[in-house]
Amino acid sequence: MNNHVPDLLSLSENEKEYWVHKILDVDLRIKTHYSELYRLARISQPGYCLEIGTDTGISACLMALASAQTHQPGVYSIDSDIGEGMIRYPHRKNQGGNRWHVLGTNILLCGLQEQIVLIVDDSLRAYRWFSVPIRLLLIDGNHDYQHASQDIANYGKWLVSGGYIVCHDYNEDGVARAVQEQIVPYYSDIIYHKDCHPSYIVARKP
Repeated sequence: MNNHVPDLLSLSENEKEYWVHKILDVDLRIKTHYSELYRLARISQPGYCLEIGTDTGISACLMALASAQTHQPGVYSIDSDIGEGMIRYPHRKNQGGNRWHVLGTNILLCGLQEQIVLIVDDSLRAYRWFSVPIRLLLIDGNHDYQHASQDIANYGKWLVSGGYIVCHDYNEDGVARAVQEQIVPYYSDIIYHKDCHPSYIVARKP
């Protein structure tokens, strides 16, 4: 780990917020999909966090940090394209380049490599062997209807009672249809966040 970055788990809330902002460019004081994930991951429930769609690991890091702080199990992250392609952050001075490098840097700088398990596989295949209780499920993979619908159904069955599901990009037609069919009839306390970027919904499993 970079010697200039302290152990996030040993910091006060204000210090931690500063370093999360510095490393991941996320301000936990502002209500966004990131701060909501962090909040939900801190709720005490049995089970792990699972995300479908890894990208650069920001969501995984926030959920893992919240899990470690509350002494709960960590994060599984499934994506068939982990590390592939290039990524650019025009508003960031020090980030960009190979996606794998950005992902690894985020995890290592946060000191969360022992809390995050990366699974390189298509989510429609990985579910066949996945059998881990989940307290927080983030659906943010392929946004077509088939993937979104099956991801919700396949992994939602491992969500514990009282656990939460978050679906990103609700503005996408495939995701919206999957939510209406797979979440609305079976989940409670549904909250839609349609006017933010990305749009998302949060629901609780009875």
